[in-house]
Amino acid sequence: VLAMRAARRAVAASPAHPMSHLVLGYAIQNLWELQEQFWNRQLTGGPTSFSQTQPLDRQSLRTFQFVTAIEDFLNLYGDQPEFILVSQHEKLFQVYQRMHYLDLAQEHLAEARRLLDRLTPPPGQEKVFVSQKEDLDRLLKTVNEELKKRVEYYDLHIAPDDTTMKRFELALLAPYRAPGENN
Repeated sequence: VLAMRAARRAVAASPAHPMSHLVLGYAIQNLWELQEQFWNRQLTGGPTSFSQTQPLDRQSLRTFQFVTAIEDFLNLYGDQPEFILVSQHEKLFQVYQRMHYLDLAQEHLAEARRLLDRLTPPPGQEKVFVSQKEDLDRLLKTVNEELKKRVEYYDLHIAPDDTTMKRFELALLAPYRAPGENN
């Protein structure tokens, strides 16, 4: 709790400094995982879909706070090719993927891969660096294929005259069924 308070003070004192937002994000994550999670029966990491989000659910609140802090860090840090940006994009990919926000997950994974192309591997880490690129390429290909299937599913099940609420329900609340499942 004290770390989170100190991190919030740092953000308030220097809102344009990206590292203050990163520290806040990890203070939020640590508070949740090391202290508050004990009282919750769910797994760590926040809601796994929009439909599981409860307005006053502490796990959802901490997830949104963490995501906001990391997104702020990335926006403030800029487009400089650095390993810390790659790792934060990968972290947001994991959170969004767990929540089934594949479009946002794909954006962060693609950005992590793009940043890796602009980086030079540390001396002696060339093989690990190439392996990381290959792993991200495979994962990005899988996510792109799944996202394409889900967009096709959405387009197939939505009518041009459907209301905004109907579109919202199909996109975020209705369970996705792969072709061949009981549609």
